[in-house]
Amino acid sequence: MSELTAKSGKGEVKLRIWGNYVELGERKAGEKLEVTYPVPVREEEASIGNPGFRQYRYRVTWKGDTVVSMAPLGDMPATAYSDFDKKEVPVFYGTEGPGPLYQRDYMLKGVDLKPAALQMDDDALDFWLLR
Repeated sequence: MSELTAKSGKGEVKLRIWGNYVELGERKAGEKLEVTYPVPVREEEASIGNPGFRQYRYRVTWKGDTVVSMAPLGDMPATAYSDFDKKEVPVFYGTEGPGPLYQRDYMLKGVDLKPAALQMDDDALDFWLLR
């Protein structure tokens, strides 16, 4: 992965890749490191709906493993059959609903990164800390 780079206040840091890990060599306590890598953006067409009934087609944009936008393709029906209600019910497809399905277009632009808080691993799992 040639696009993976690391640097510290002293300049470029030589790194080695070991499977899913990156070795950054010997570092001093408190040394700040900056690791950069690309996050791929890709688009695909997908459909959702009940098999055998109406399908809703979308163009889905991914950044890494996060959906950042979904845009409807083709017709935009106002109703669909609900297996739960056993009748046609209103559906919000495209721009007719209360808002876009995914409102993450800002993630496609360059964003200022915010440092994450570091936590020393004490081998305990605190479910209240998970977010």
